[in-house]
Amino acid sequence: KTVRCFLYLHPPDSFQLQYVTDDTDPYFDAYFYLLENLASVKIMLLMFDLQNCEELLTRLFREFFNAMRENTQKIVYGYFIDIMQQLIEEAQVLPQETIDIILYQFLKKRKEEHPAAYQLASAISRASTDKLQYYVCQYFSEVIVSSGKSVAPEVLSDFKTAHELIKELNRAAPGLLLNVIPQLEEELKLDDFNLRILATQVLGEMFSEKGSSLAVRYENVWQIWLSRRNDKATAVRIVWADYCIPLFQNHPELAKQVNDAIKSKMSDPDEKVRIAFCKILGQIDYDSAHNLVDAELLSALAKRCRDRKHGVRQEAINALARLYNLAFSDILIKQEKAMTNFSWIPKEILNTLYTNDNEIVVCVEKALEEHILPHNNDDSVRVERILTVLKSLDGKAKKGFFSLFQRQRDAISDMEIFLGLCEQIKGDE
Repeated sequence: KTVRCFLYLHPPDSFQLQYVTDDTDPYFDAYFYLLENLASVKIMLLMFDLQNCEELLTRLFREFFNAMRENTQKIVYGYFIDIMQQLIEEAQVLPQETIDIILYQFLKKRKEEHPAAYQLASAISRASTDKLQYYVCQYFSEVIVSSGKSVAPEVLSDFKTAHELIKELNRAAPGLLLNVIPQLEEELKLDDFNLRILATQVLGEMFSEKGSSLAVRYENVWQIWLSRRNDKATAVRIVWADYCIPLFQNHPELAKQVNDAIKSKMSDPDEKVRIAFCKILGQIDYDSAHNLVDAELLSALAKRCRDRKHGVRQEAINALARLYNLAFSDILIKQEKAMTNFSWIPKEILNTLYTNDNEIVVCVEKALEEHILPHNNDDSVRVERILTVLKSLDGKAKKGFFSLFQRQRDAISDMEIFLGLCEQIKGDE
C-alpha cells in the first residue's frame, strides 16, 4: 500500500497533493487519505534512496507552499508540517534550492501575497530550528562575505533584501538566526558606511520590536550597536537615533542605557546629529517621557536651547514646549514627578530671550502660542493656565514673558500707524 501511495504521489506527469487543501474537491477524501498515510508511515523518506531525491525534495516543498490556502484545514496543515519536518530531519544534506524555497516565503512581497505559505514556513522553521540553523547561517554568510568590505551600488538592493529577510526571520523563527546575529555585529564595524547604516537599521528594528529579547540574548551585539551612536559617519549616528523612541516604548528595561546614550549625543560636534536627537525628544510619547526619560536628559535638552546653531535651538525649544503641553494636566494637579521634570520648562524657555537673538524670540513666541499657552475659547481655562505658568517663573523669566506682550502691543501700534499712513497717502492722491 505504501508503494502505491508513493507512486500515486509521483506519477510521471502530475502531482496530486496540491489538491488536498481544497476540501470542496470531489476527490478530497482520497487526497486526504493519501496525505494521512504519507505522514503516519513516513513513506516520503524513501525518496532519499532515489537518484533524483534532491529534485523531488525541492519540488515537494515548492508544491506544499503553493498549495497552502487561508482556509486549509488545520489537520491538513499539521500533516504538511509533519512531512516536511520528517524530510528536513532525515536529509543528510538539504539542497540549496530547498533552503531558498523556504526562505522565499519570508520575503515581504511573498508574505503579503501568500500569507498561508508564510505561516507554514514559520511553523516548519520553528519545528526544525536546530537542523535549519546551519543552512540559514551559510546562506547569509555567502551574502555578507561576497560583499567584502563594501557593496557596489548595483548589488546593494540584493543586500538590502537579504537584511529584510533577517528581520522577518527574527519575527517568525528567531532561533534560525543563532549564528547570523554575530555576523551583523561584524557588519557594524565594516569600512563601508552604507553597510554600517544597513546593519544599524536592521539591528535597531530587531532590538526595539515589541517582545524582542534580542538585547538580552546577544548582550555583546547590543553593546556594539549602542556604540554606533558614536560612529564616525554622521549618517549612521542619525539613523541610530530613529530607534530611541521604540526602545523606550517597547523595552523600558533598557531605558537607562538609552538615556545615557542619548545624553552623550546632545553635545555631538555635528549640528545635524544634535538636531536629530532634539527632534526625537520632541516626538516622544508622554508615558515614556514621564516614566523613562530621566531629569538629566531633559536638562541636557534644555541646554540645547542656547546652542550656537539656530536649527538646534529651534528643535530644543519646540521639544521642551511640547513636553510641557503633554505634562500640563499632571502639573495642574501638582503630580510630583511631573512638577519635578516638566514644570520648570516655561522658565527655561523664556530665559533664552536674554540672548538678544531675534530668531530665538520667534521660536519662543511660537512655543508659547502652540504648546505652553495654546488658544482656548474658555477664558477661565486659559486664565488658569496662564497663572500656572506664571507661578513657575522666576523674576527674570517673568520680565521676559511680559516683554513679549509689550512686543505684541508695539507691533500692533506700529501696524496701526502704518495703515493710517497708507490711508493718508491714498486720500492725498
